[in-house]
Amino acid sequence: MRFLLISLLLATPLAAQERISSDFEIATATRRLNAATSPLQRVAAHMNLGDLRASRLEIDLSRDHYEAAVEAATEASVKARKSSAFDSYAEAVAWTGFALAKLGRVEDSFLTMEEALRYHAAVPRAWNLYASTMTALALFPKAESAARRAVALSKARNPNTPEDLLDLHIYQYNLVSAILRNDPVSAEAENLLLELLDSLAGPRFEKIRRRVSETETFEVFSLVRADEDAFVSLRNRAGLRLARLYENRGNASAARAAYRRALEYRDDDPVALAGLARLSSGEDRFRWFAESFAANPFSPALILDYEEEVATEDREPEGEEIGSLVRRTIWLLERGRPRDAAEALAKAQAGWNSSALDYLEARIAIAEGRVDRASEIRDRLDGVPDLQRSLAAAFENVIGDRSAITDLLTENAGSVIESPSAVMLRRLLAALNDASTITTIRPLLDVVTFRSRAHFDEPASITQDATVLSSGEIQGVPFRFSVPTAFRGRIAMGEHTLVYRVAGAAGTTLIIEPSRIDP
Repeated sequence: MRFLLISLLLATPLAAQERISSDFEIATATRRLNAATSPLQRVAAHMNLGDLRASRLEIDLSRDHYEAAVEAATEASVKARKSSAFDSYAEAVAWTGFALAKLGRVEDSFLTMEEALRYHAAVPRAWNLYASTMTALALFPKAESAARRAVALSKARNPNTPEDLLDLHIYQYNLVSAILRNDPVSAEAENLLLELLDSLAGPRFEKIRRRVSETETFEVFSLVRADEDAFVSLRNRAGLRLARLYENRGNASAARAAYRRALEYRDDDPVALAGLARLSSGEDRFRWFAESFAANPFSPALILDYEEEVATEDREPEGEEIGSLVRRTIWLLERGRPRDAAEALAKAQAGWNSSALDYLEARIAIAEGRVDRASEIRDRLDGVPDLQRSLAAAFENVIGDRSAITDLLTENAGSVIESPSAVMLRRLLAALNDASTITTIRPLLDVVTFRSRAHFDEPASITQDATVLSSGEIQGVPFRFSVPTAFRGRIAMGEHTLVYRVAGAAGTTLIIEPSRIDP
């Protein structure tokens, strides 16, 4: 069986009538899994499904598929060993090692791959798989060395058929992937990609291109068997690698052109759409981000890119599709509206199950001062280091050093703190929700007064002589009085200057004791 691995470019039930880019591949891989007649065919389908689920941060589902791939590959290796078919044994063992790497089982994976190479040391396909396994294990120098060996062994066989050339180009692409890990703007990588893409567009692959066109093949997989699958997946990922290389160099025009070429073959490719969003401005930028989130709303890189750029986006994203809901959640968080963001996120979570949504829930929890809940979610994101790092930065930015709150309150004992910021109020809220700091904070709050512009909710009652108020928001942070309080005169719902003390917290809400409402 001829299975070839093309390195990833990366790093639930579907909601009704919603489809994102990878749904097509998932449907195709699922059909292939159901039709599989051998253990290695099951390995291929499970590995593709695992990678596709991982690209959407459906971590539990991806691990289930990787575990199933380990079982199928182990079954194949045992069967081959019993029949003394050592080539088949080595290939099955290698797939076992690769699937173990996807599960993060470093030692087991490394030892298993070494066992495979004992029997397959002269086979370029084995070194290609070894290189991808070392990449999955973050052993990048080993990955580059193995990829170079795969290319050298393939060239030594003097490939001249389209099938053999396609194999060589896959090994070259995986070498590019390894090189770019160490040098994101490598000239060697650029030359290899240009050579590869020029060859794929040349006369040697005319028949394969015709079959791709006739069968309307467009799905992109990591693990390919048919020449059409290999051609489509390789052309897609090589083009995107070249675009990102140009982007890393700061050559925006070349990067845009390369991303647009990728969209000529697959108009909903999430990586190309995200690249164009990063490189655009104004209305184009708004449109590309919308299309990117429609293609894959759970991409960690896309979410982090959008968090950096969303401050300049004036329009609130509209719509109830999953991509729009994720964008709106981020947009509202950026504007200090965590309660509204939580409403948008709840709609997204009702139909989808992705760690990307857990990450956004943690961001909302941080903004609302719910430290324990945010920490709990952060600990669950072990397999997504980029999002964990972002959460760590959010903890620092929003919660900050608890001693800063203590110092501020101590310095202002007996006086009024004018217009405390939203960040300060959320830090105070977090400190009041933390058992380790609440006993220190409470006595300091007893001798400090605050003055803020407060937006009041609808009065509990209102007469000519008195207005009873009970709740509202200060800088986007919800508050309520410990008991409803009557103020002289008629006070309209809306914004007024409130002088108050902070008495405590109830979840995401500050409990305050009002002194007066100033004109």
